[in-house]
Amino acid sequence: MAFKKKRGKSAPVRPQAGPRPRSGSAPEARTPEPDPVDDLVDDLVQPQEEVGDVPPLRLWDVPEPAPLPGPASPRRQGETLTDADRRSVNYQRDMEFFQALWEVYYDASGARDRSMSESMLYGLMSTDDPLQEADYLRVPLEEGSIAALASLGLRNKSFVTFPQDNPDLQQAAAAGDYFHVANLQHTFDPGRNARRMRRLAVNVRTQEAALSLTAGLTTLFADEEVGPYFEKVKVFLSEAPAESPVKTDKLVLYYLTADDAQDGGPDVVGDRLLAAINSMLPPDQAVMLTSPFYSRVAEAVTWAEDAQHFMPGAEGMSFTDTRASLIREILDTDEAMPNAAALAEAVFDAFDVAGIPWNQRHRHS
Repeated sequence: MAFKKKRGKSAPVRPQAGPRPRSGSAPEARTPEPDPVDDLVDDLVQPQEEVGDVPPLRLWDVPEPAPLPGPASPRRQGETLTDADRRSVNYQRDMEFFQALWEVYYDASGARDRSMSESMLYGLMSTDDPLQEADYLRVPLEEGSIAALASLGLRNKSFVTFPQDNPDLQQAAAAGDYFHVANLQHTFDPGRNARRMRRLAVNVRTQEAALSLTAGLTTLFADEEVGPYFEKVKVFLSEAPAESPVKTDKLVLYYLTADDAQDGGPDVVGDRLLAAINSMLPPDQAVMLTSPFYSRVAEAVTWAEDAQHFMPGAEGMSFTDTRASLIREILDTDEAMPNAAALAEAVFDAFDVAGIPWNQRHRHS
């Protein structure tokens, strides 16, 4: 369901992306007809064309605070984002979110506008602008594409594909759903490496790109270094066109850091996953628009710690759910907010109390 925002003359402009009757006689011998699902599987396992070498990025680095705001454009593939760049980009995106949030829930005097439902909050935090990047749903996958992905995993016994909301895979494919592509090569133990669960969120332009990237990433399930820690990919796919906004995290990669990882040191697993994304995703398929509070590491990729591993009472809640619940507490106070900056400061104070560092909002203390 699309959400509508109140926009004033000074409403921020979001950053733009860069650059589916036998007879009773004996049967006649015939050549079997090709299976369309087999053809789709063959398409999925074609070797990926490399885009180019990507410098390694340390996802676990915790930079010190720097003067903000700063440059508003992330680097393209092949260029390293400095810590200062990341802080500046994250801050600018989050302040644009707070500007939109303030315009929805407060009037010009700074008083809370109770006519606006809080049910819109999650959409404001997680959804592509309805007027941008909408072709992701308007141009669906070819019929049978999702079944082909599932068949590929079962054939090589490396992964299982299942929908999130509809237990029937074909119905889910027709209606559109998040599909979990889970590692079968290694049994995932959520209790392993406590406080080490992370996610990479990827925003891409088309479902074909999302499907191709997902299929390519499944090859890492068998990787000796990455496979034991790489739980799954969650990806939104549909084989029917739709006119609706969709979440900015088209793909989410869930993983644990390695057994010998130390806070402040390199995240080898995350670095390998990021390098794989950058090598398999064509530059023109990368979409810069991302959800607030994640930390950007590439044009289409952000990362965060998985809140369920860190926050008491967050079991079953998504990263965005945890932040939205704290923002609702501020909205419910009816405290006057003269501008977006005051609203951001109040939210950051609530984050700090809950164990979310205001200047590292993708992490937990």
